[in-house]
Amino acid sequence: MFARRQNLGKDLIGFAHTIYIRALAKLGEVLRQLPKATGGKRLKGSTGARGRISRTEVERLIVKAPTAEELQITRKTRSIAQQLAELPEATREAIAQREKTLSEVRRERKAQDIRTARFL
Repeated sequence: MFARRQNLGKDLIGFAHTIYIRALAKLGEVLRQLPKATGGKRLKGSTGARGRISRTEVERLIVKAPTAEELQITRKTRSIAQQLAELPEATREAIAQREKTLSEVRRERKAQDIRTARFL
């Protein structure tokens, strides 16, 4: 009975890991599509009399893309998510199923890049 419970626990942990990796990959895809947060940008065509606008109106007119910190996404999470998003679907699924780790995949890709760079 104890072994059965332990096996069930491992299955649930594996399932949670799969969901986690897939969610991180999806986050990486979303981050790739979001505009990068730069300074605020004024909306066009919103000036007052004589082309001047007040400070409060300037603050109201500034449009900012939220930063990752404002979205409460850590640097490490962003990094892992973007790395997973760059990988082919089959490789992502191998990581999700714990057949490979992200570190192994990165090492393999780096070795492949080095081998191809030697022949250029």
